[in-house]
Amino acid sequence: MKMMRCCLCMLLLMMSSFVWAARVIPADMRIVQLKQASGKQVVLANTWGPKRILTLGVADNSQLFRLNNNVQIRDDRNRFITFNRLSQYQGRVVGVRFNRNKQIQEIWILSPNEQLMLKQRPQVNQ
Repeated sequence: MKMMRCCLCMLLLMMSSFVWAARVIPADMRIVQLKQASGKQVVLANTWGPKRILTLGVADNSQLFRLNNNVQIRDDRNRFITFNRLSQYQGRVVGVRFNRNKQIQEIWILSPNEQLMLKQRPQVNQ
């Protein structure tokens, strides 16, 4: 009986550890939309901001960026993916962090809940 209780407690402890692994998105992420991805280049557009609101989305402010050689890309389930699978996420809102050479160092594909949370947070000037 004691062994059964011990196994049940271990099982509950292991199941609850998934809750502990929640994502903490860094504060200095730039929130953009992934327009296009091919090879080591991506096209990003600003999703919300004063320019986008004032032009009613007519002005396309897309920019081409290169990925760093050791870029880290996390999907919305916090799994690491390779850069050649990034084209599956075109049109999604992502968080991006740049290095000193203006190359992309990190990309986080955001879930809808994270988008709402980050939309309420003030944008970091970069």
